[in-house]
Parts: sequence; C-alpha cells; structure tokens
Amino acid sequence: MSRIMRTKFLYRAAVNELDSGHPFAAGMAISLLQDAVEAMAHDAAASVNAQLPARASFLDHWEAVAKCPSGKQLPYKIEMRELNAARVAFKHQGVSPAVSEAEKQRLAAHRFLAETAQGFFGLDFDELSEADLIANVDIHSASRSRVCAHCSGSVEIPGVLSSCARLGGKPDESGGGGLGKRPFRPTRSSGISCGGRGFPTMDQAAIHSA
Repeated sequence: MSRIMRTKFLYRAAVNELDSGHPFAAGMAISLLQDAVEAMAHDAAASVNAQLPARASFLDHWEAVAKCPSGKQLPYKIEMRELNAARVAFKHQGVSPAVSEAEKQRLAAHRFLAETAQGFFGLDFDELSEADLIANVDIHSASRSRVCAHCSGSVEIPGVLSSCARLGGKPDESGGGGLGKRPFRPTRSSGISCGGRGFPTMDQAAIHSA
C-alpha cells in the first residue's frame, strides 16, 4: 500500500505545482506526473512478475507487462509516451510547456493512475488516504471513521479543509453542487478525500496547529 500511496503523493505534488502559478509550474508539474506514472507502471509490472531490463526505460514497462501470461496490459501507452516526451523536452531541452498542455497531461496521467490502480491492485486511486498506511486495524478503523464523519458533516475536525469535490477540489461549475462533467481538480491546499470532502496532508495539519 505504501508504494501505491507514493504515486498519489507524486500526483498531488504535480497538481500543487500546476496551481502554484510560478514560471516553471507547468514543466515541474509534467515532471512530477511522469514520476507518478513511472512509479505506478513499475509497481504494476512487479505485481505480475514482468521481466524488465536491468536499465529499463520508461516505455519498457508496457512491453514487459504485455509479455506476461497474466493477460493484463498497462493502458494509455501512446498518451504516456507523449507525457514522457514533454518531460524530456522540459528537463533536458529547456522547453517550457504551456499550462494548457500540462493540464492535458494531468488528465491523461490521472486516467492511467486510476485505471492501473484498479486493474492491477483493486484500489480506488481517488480514495487512497494516509489512513490506509496505518497498520493497526483498530487505529486505522478509527482514523477512517473520524474522517468520514467529518465528510458527512456530523463531526468537524480542527484543521481539516472542506470542499465539495474530491481531493479538496474546486466546486463544480455546473451549479449543481456535485462534480458534474468537470474532472476533479485539486487546489494547492488539497488533502486527500473521503465522501467528497477533503482533509489535509500531515504537513498541512502541522502548519495549522503551529
């Protein structure tokens, strides 16, 4: 679980960069998105015992998984090739992508992460929470219950951010109060979600209590 959670943190960091507005935000976001995708692809390949070269390249994961008898396939190879190319252009050639390009890559990366987490590990990527890292069953249950009580509005937890979209996302612009057709977009202050309301990362909680 902790290895999969790593991809969630990388994805969230990418979204934070994209929302930061600094001159290199789009390029940094693309780099972090590629890191998240590669980490997930590597874990997925390991889960089916795919044989990777000693110095595997990014796209080698797709080829290695395809050769396994499991019958599983890593999705969105063409889109992830484009993501990798955008990262190389930014990191090695100094080409800064447009924010619109980074947003397109974010949506593609999210589709890959969500489908791979479900297809290879049976996990809902959007619902992954720090509470899932707690080994003690009783503490894990209490942590999840407390957060979900906050999400339902029956309990207010100090320092916990509220929102009407997953991962502390911006409100739906359709006016209906839900997600509508707009994919969720976490804000810079986003935490992880439960039941449609966000709660903060551990560093956010520490800042709030300082």
